[in-house]
Amino acid sequence: MLDINTLIESKDIYLTAFPDGTQFGYRLLTVKEYHVFRALRQGGFEAPFALYNQVFDRCYLGEASLIDENLPAGIFVTIGELIMYLSGDAAGQSDRDDIEVARENYPGSTVDELMRRTVLLAFSSYTPDDLDNWTRQELLRKFPIAEAVLVDRNVLAKGEFQPFDLRHILTPEQAAARAKKPAHGIDIDAQNREHNQAMGDTTHILDQHPDELKRRMHKAKKLERAQAQQLDRINRRRRK
Repeated sequence: MLDINTLIESKDIYLTAFPDGTQFGYRLLTVKEYHVFRALRQGGFEAPFALYNQVFDRCYLGEASLIDENLPAGIFVTIGELIMYLSGDAAGQSDRDDIEVARENYPGSTVDELMRRTVLLAFSSYTPDDLDNWTRQELLRKFPIAEAVLVDRNVLAKGEFQPFDLRHILTPEQAAARAKKPAHGIDIDAQNREHNQAMGDTTHILDQHPDELKRRMHKAKKLERAQAQQLDRINRRRRK
């Protein structure tokens, strides 16, 4: 069982579980740590099994004194090798997949993340790790200040920054309703209903008087032309 303080203070925690139920929680090596261990391995200063044992000892997040002494030593070597792989050995082999996973896991469209990016843009002295240690209320206090700073820098005049429009924050119900609306902004169903009304909804076309049928067909054609012109204008704007 990992200590709660360890869970909070560690940036990323990995867990390896074995079929017998044994579990080990550990962190990855920092870039500097990885380069040191890699140099030791490449230079032949440490035998691989001894080096991987040291990697495990350095990254293991549990209480080392509580590890069962009867466990096979190969377990620690295996986990140490895995830590080296995840810390840098995998570079060049899984870069594309790793970046795709990182992008999928990044909540870039959330309001909180938008506030974080705005604060980082306005105040370059902060880092993402700094903001991780803030409360949400502190982030909410700093966000409008960051917006005002960016406006005062005349960034807004250059078209590089615009304050966040609160109308873009939608409830789940509003988001679902917007998702159903076509992107081109034209309510085709409504226009089709108007078209049907122009042609007559309740009277069969063969039962209509020729003059009435001619009048309604003329009106329907006007609606079709208006709808086509509207779509054409949208397409021209998209091509610009």
